[in-house]
Amino acid sequence: MNDEIKNLLESVRRGEVSVDEAYLKLRTAPFRDLGFVARADGAFDVYCCGGLGNNPKMGVRVASAIAPSRVLYYVEAMIRLFIAYGDYTNRSRARTRYLQDTLGENLKSEFFIPLMVDKLINDGTATVEVLDTTSKWFGVTYPEDRQSVVDKIQALVDAGEYPAKLF
Repeated sequence: MNDEIKNLLESVRRGEVSVDEAYLKLRTAPFRDLGFVARADGAFDVYCCGGLGNNPKMGVRVASAIAPSRVLYYVEAMIRLFIAYGDYTNRSRARTRYLQDTLGENLKSEFFIPLMVDKLINDGTATVEVLDTTSKWFGVTYPEDRQSVVDKIQALVDAGEYPAKLF
């Protein structure tokens, strides 16, 4: 049982999380190779690299509130992810849940973006130019990242390094 599941069950025991809420968090989608949890707003939260059996792992949430029309992008990215990083040498580890060990934090970051950019380049539908910069990169992956990015952009505007109005 992984630490996330243990912590959730401990939260139920302490009365911090209801049993119903824990059940909702532990639905089967987060334990799938790729799972989509439907939201009340019609969108989906996306989990990947989970699995049951020996050494169960809860999937990692890689996206929130994606539109139904974008689901297939995540399916293709998951296939490409496993092709690129799956363990083909050990049948007992040929499961996506072990990608959490292999990739660590890269799995949770914007890992799907390079996969899709690579696809577009290989399909001939896009070209990419890489620019050198000394600037520090930051961006929004999850909704909770928004305020941090807003603050950083405002600091750049205040320092005169970034225009107050782009358009």
